[in-house]
Amino acid sequence: MIRSSFSFPIEPGDWRLDPARGGGALWDVGCYGISTARFFAGAEPESVRARARFGPTGVDLTLTASLGFPNGVLASIDCSFEQPFRCVFELVGTREVIDVPDAYLPPTK
Repeated sequence: MIRSSFSFPIEPGDWRLDPARGGGALWDVGCYGISTARFFAGAEPESVRARARFGPTGVDLTLTASLGFPNGVLASIDCSFEQPFRCVFELVGTREVIDVPDAYLPPTK
């Protein structure tokens, strides 16, 4: 199982809310979790289910998705412009868990 969360709150006039500029949480930060899942699964997903909450401009503000891969790996992705800062992924195996905090940001030091 692969889990990924990337979120942070943004202001109502932020450019990420402009559909003409490719706005939305999935395009901006959700893509990191999807890439993580594809990388560690070593395959492309064969099934995807998602739900989103859309804002006044029509872009997704919060999204959650479940991905299923042909090798049996499952992934859970969430991203948001409405939630507190989170930037983490975890790999869950049959015996251990690997947590990667601050997964998608370079270190400050």
